[in-house]
Amino acid sequence: MEYIKHGRLEDLVRKDLLIFRQVCITGSFSRAALILRTTQSAVSKSILALENEKKTRLFVRGKTGAKPTDAGSLLFKQIEFIRTTLREESIDSIAPAPIVLGCHPSIALDYISLKALEYFKSFDAQLEFKLQSSRHNVVDVVNRVVDLAYVVNPTRNPNLTIRKISTQEVMLFKSSIEGSQRQTLVYPDQLGLIKSLKALKNVSNVVEVADYELIASLVSKSRGYFGGVLPQHIAQRYGLKPASKTLHVASVCLIYRADHVKASQFRSLL
Repeated sequence: MEYIKHGRLEDLVRKDLLIFRQVCITGSFSRAALILRTTQSAVSKSILALENEKKTRLFVRGKTGAKPTDAGSLLFKQIEFIRTTLREESIDSIAPAPIVLGCHPSIALDYISLKALEYFKSFDAQLEFKLQSSRHNVVDVVNRVVDLAYVVNPTRNPNLTIRKISTQEVMLFKSSIEGSQRQTLVYPDQLGLIKSLKALKNVSNVVEVADYELIASLVSKSRGYFGGVLPQHIAQRYGLKPASKTLHVASVCLIYRADHVKASQFRSLL
C-alpha cells in the first residue's frame, strides 16, 4: 500500500509530514515538539489529523514513547525514499545549488587558489563565501550549512573528511624598523601561547586583537612599538621579521562532510 503515490517536493514540506517524520526519528511526541519548536498538543493534533486522512493508525503510544505501526513504518520509508531521490536529482540537475565555501578571511587571501576559482567558473556554479573563524566553519560543515571550508587545526569529527594542505609556523614578529616594543598583539585563538610569550624578554603588555590582518598592519606601521603573534604566511605579506623561535605549528586543511564526496559538484575540486 502506498501513502504517497507521487514523490514530489510538495509532499515533503507538508507540515503534518514533517511532524510525522520527526516523531518517527525521535520516538516521542514531546521530543519532536521540542525540536520543531511547537507544543506537544500541536504534534498530537497533527498526527491525529494525518491518521484520519490515511484512515489508519500510524503510532502505538506507550510509556516508553511512540512506536510506528506497520502503516506508519511504510509511510516513513516512503518519505525517506522521496527525500533521497530528490536529493540525488538535485545533485545532477542542470542548475546546481550554490556551493558555500567557508574560510577565515586571512586564509582566503593565500589558500583559495586561481585553479579552484576557475573550476567553479567552468562548472557555472554559483559560489558563496562564508568568512568566519575556523571553529565556526567546522560546526557549519558538520551541520551542512557550509559545503567546504579552509580551516586551521580543525577539531576531529567522525562526519568530517580532513585534507591537510600545508603547515604554518606561528611566531612573534616585529617591524623591519627597529624600536622599543611596548605591546604584543595576539589573536584570541593564540592566547594559549601566553606562557611561551612570557618567557621571551621582549614581550610585555599582551593585547587581544581579533583580526590577523589588523595585527600585521599595526606591527608593520608602528616602527617597533607593537610586536605581533602571527602565522608566517601573513607576516611575510607585510614584510615583518621573526622575533622569536616557533611558538606553534598550525595545519591549514580543507574539510568537508564525507558524504559530499559523492556529489558530482565536488569530484573535480576534491
